[in-house]
Amino acid sequence: MSGSVLGAGPFAVQPAEIVRSCGTASARLLSILMFAFLLLWPLGWVIAQGATLTAVNEESTGYRYFYTLRALYDPPTYLFLPQGQFTNLVQKLIQLALTTLGLPPTQLRPRIDYFCYASVAAFHLMNVAAFAWLTLELRTGLGCIVSALFWALPFYAPDLSGVYTLMQPDYVALDVAFALLAAAAILAVRRGGPLSTRSALLFGLLFAVAAATKITFVLFPATAFAYALLRVGYGWDELLRKIATTAAVGAAAWYCILLLDYGLNAYFVQDHVRGLWTYVTAGGGLPRLHDLSVRQWLLDRVTVSSPWIVGIYLTTPLALLAVAFSRTRDELALSGSFLLASLGWTAFLYKRDYPTTMLEAAFAVHLFLYVTVTVILEPRLAAIRRGIPVAIGGAVLAAGFAAMIVRGTTSPVLPILSSAAINTTDQAALTAVQQAIPGRHLWIVLDNTLRPLSIESAIMKGGLIPGSRIMPMISPDTDFRFTPRGAPFQLADYSAVFFPFDGSVETAVHLLSREYAVPLNEWRCRRVIAVGVQPIAVCQP
Repeated sequence: MSGSVLGAGPFAVQPAEIVRSCGTASARLLSILMFAFLLLWPLGWVIAQGATLTAVNEESTGYRYFYTLRALYDPPTYLFLPQGQFTNLVQKLIQLALTTLGLPPTQLRPRIDYFCYASVAAFHLMNVAAFAWLTLELRTGLGCIVSALFWALPFYAPDLSGVYTLMQPDYVALDVAFALLAAAAILAVRRGGPLSTRSALLFGLLFAVAAATKITFVLFPATAFAYALLRVGYGWDELLRKIATTAAVGAAAWYCILLLDYGLNAYFVQDHVRGLWTYVTAGGGLPRLHDLSVRQWLLDRVTVSSPWIVGIYLTTPLALLAVAFSRTRDELALSGSFLLASLGWTAFLYKRDYPTTMLEAAFAVHLFLYVTVTVILEPRLAAIRRGIPVAIGGAVLAAGFAAMIVRGTTSPVLPILSSAAINTTDQAALTAVQQAIPGRHLWIVLDNTLRPLSIESAIMKGGLIPGSRIMPMISPDTDFRFTPRGAPFQLADYSAVFFPFDGSVETAVHLLSREYAVPLNEWRCRRVIAVGVQPIAVCQP
């Protein structure tokens, strides 16, 4: 890039640079297609098999499908979800498109399956677009190929939950997008001068979209933004002005996304901000997962985790090491930015140490490794390699990454795809059992550990919304009770009661009779089917 273009900031690329960015246009295109294939082929397999994703993603499907459906087709009602306001907008467009194509909102299937397919495809195409932006900052075809394989690795790692996001219609599928955008911004900033006002504005928009997807995702653009501020000497007035510009644009754009998601209802936005603050300060809605100090927690995780996971827990020490070995202001700015961000991810993991959070932190480590190698190590190696072709190292890395992806394809990707096909067959058998019993049915799930992984489970996660006008039209012959806090009912209103259970049917029936104060133990009850490993029983008069 020329100096003038660099001055335009990290988001500006001239047409001539696009052609040269990966050496050749064909190499860049090949890497983008490769990345797209690695993210989308599992979805293609599911669609080709006619398998449903509704039950294997019952929680994500339940909340995302029914909340966006009711937001569009029910009277205005405040529905709180702590994450995914930006992805909600995408999924609302999918809901409207399905209606336009002739699938009525009151239809459950196949509409809900098409919603899952379209959501997964849309999110991964957004990931591909983010990767395409990154390739504009790369200078060799081999660099693009290695990058495509490197960024696909977390989706195929057996120790992470990334494999599930290949088929999950939820905001977590966009984890990699924000890491990719942060990497692209860092590489562009490295070749630039002072941060322009235009770039500060664009950083604000990136902050807003990240926050509206998940509040902790702001750590990705924060790393790039901190690097842009630290690598150049600014006066205090100019520094504060750039920070204020980015913050103002980010806050305004975030508010606008929330406002669009809540149907232009400002009162709902206020309720969301209050609810989000309560959610965050309460620890994210999860019970405390451990009672260890930070030091004890890190030692415990490092000693029991696989090497891949150990690197995630040691992000802060790795960032400290990078700071210690930094030789220039530019290197110190980059490693220092990662050190600050790593403290945020470590604190986040300490509070919410479970698979979804682990995947987010894994992409943070990926970002750290990627830009550290590109910005710090590669220039140093180029100065001392003494004629050894850098392509050799790149080819070795590409081969290693490809081997890891192939291994991840055989395990765990293929087994999960097979389970989706089996689940589809199980659900069809469960539907046949229910259709063979005329009259009105009741479904009861006493505890979240008893998850039948059927469409009924998805309905109970996101469809039990008091006052809904559309939900009774979707399942007119079936009622649902989720946990003992559900409303009381009369057995005489139903011809059959279905429920998942552990242990014996008799014990489960006795428990249900006691919890709901109904004489269910006077009915004829039997096990009828199993969905996966979860047995299902039915009681009839």
